[in-house]
Amino acid sequence: VGGGPSRRPWLNASLPVGVRVARLLSAMTVEEKIAQLGYNIRPCATMDVAKDYANGVGGCAVSSIADTIKMRKDLQKLTRLGIPPSIHGETTHSGGAANTTVFPMPCLQGATFNTTLVEEIAASNALQLRAAGGDMGLSPILQVCTDPRFGRLEENFAEDPYLVGAYGVAAVRGLQGRG
Repeated sequence: VGGGPSRRPWLNASLPVGVRVARLLSAMTVEEKIAQLGYNIRPCATMDVAKDYANGVGGCAVSSIADTIKMRKDLQKLTRLGIPPSIHGETTHSGGAANTTVFPMPCLQGATFNTTLVEEIAASNALQLRAAGGDMGLSPILQVCTDPRFGRLEENFAEDPYLVGAYGVAAVRGLQGRG
């Protein structure tokens, strides 16, 4: 499989993005398009590209930089289209990968009434996720806590809509930067 821009014209960086996207979409089978919608919640290290992902995969969970690099290279080399996966990490309270700093959950961050601290935690989480090869953080959760029967209250900042909004802005600024 594999190949450069001559076998995969959507990789030709000299073409406009719209042309490259159109060429890629026209080359994709229905099965390959469906595979791109899939997201494996298992870490990249557990995936066998040749066996399980011949049509590709939209993404997987971050595990380590070495596993992420291997997964991206394998998908680009062993699949017909060579589309790398998006690598996600749970960034509500950590970088989402092994050996990252684990901070208090958002409900405890919210109890500080300190948006600067929430922004700094999110910035640290983003940095650690990127260091492990991740490109998508799964946070912040902007659910307003109104019913204790909701099973994931620890992922929520507060029960006050104003505070949830303020913490949400701080978390996004931390994750994405202010630029």
